[in-house]
Parts: sequence; C-alpha cells; structure tokens
Amino acid sequence: MTPLDKPSSMPEAAKFLRTGVTLQDLQQLARAHSDVEAAQALNQARAALFRRLAARA
Repeated sequence: MTPLDKPSSMPEAAKFLRTGVTLQDLQQLARAHSDVEAAQALNQARAALFRRLAARA
C-alpha cells in the first residue's frame, strides 16, 4: 500500500486535503512519474536540502 492508497480508501478523505487539492489531482500526479523517477527526484531534493544545510554550518 502506498502513502496515497490509505487516504484514498477513507470515506471522507477529501475533507482533510488542502483547499483546491483533490484526490483525483493527487492520483494523476502519482501516475505522472514512474517509481524510479519519483525516487530520483526525491534523492535530488534531499541532496539539495543537505547541501543548503551544510552551507549554513
């Protein structure tokens, strides 16, 4: 089960989302990238974050 599957299975999940965000929007976004692409993007964002933190220290 993915992090999106659980909220999608809840009967009133939409009321917990930010204004203007729908479950359909999130599902479409999830289908837009493969698992590998999403993992690569996450790793790049994480590396950028750690570079910024290291620059502050």
